[in-house]
Amino acid sequence: TVARVGRELRHDDDLAAVLEGIRSTLQLPWLGVRQKASTGPVVEAGVPDGPPGAELPLTYRGADQGALLVGLRRGESRLHDTDRRALDVIATPLALALHATALSEEVRAARAAAVESAAAEQVRLQRELHDGLGPTLTSVAFRADAASNLVGTDTERAGHLLDEIRTDLRAAIESV
Repeated sequence: TVARVGRELRHDDDLAAVLEGIRSTLQLPWLGVRQKASTGPVVEAGVPDGPPGAELPLTYRGADQGALLVGLRRGESRLHDTDRRALDVIATPLALALHATALSEEVRAARAAAVESAAAEQVRLQRELHDGLGPTLTSVAFRADAASNLVGTDTERAGHLLDEIRTDLRAAIESV
């Protein structure tokens, strides 16, 4: 059983397949793995026939990762000592696999949060450009047109508009 679990964990990250290998080797009707934060099994193999008959803690580096839930064979009222010893030996690799699964989920969640954060920042920047820089540049363009129209007839007013344009452009550059 231990050798089979080792092979399964090396070649496959499917915890259900690993549990199925253990279940079939030990000829148990059902196995389930529960993560520490959940109430029911997150992965299972076989068909449960009532509540689990035994629950073995899965710890990795002293930290609780969850539990291995074991369905008993018909006619058994408790887990046989031989089965318990075998399951105790494979509990650590299962705990490590459960820990790795939890870490993978954390990485997936962190990536999703980073993508959402980047998208939110992009929307914020677009809104800031639209609401801040956009109107300023539009105003500058209109006043430049007005100054261009006044250059030949009212140079004083054209000069005043150019001063306003210069001030607004400096403020826009500083904002950017």
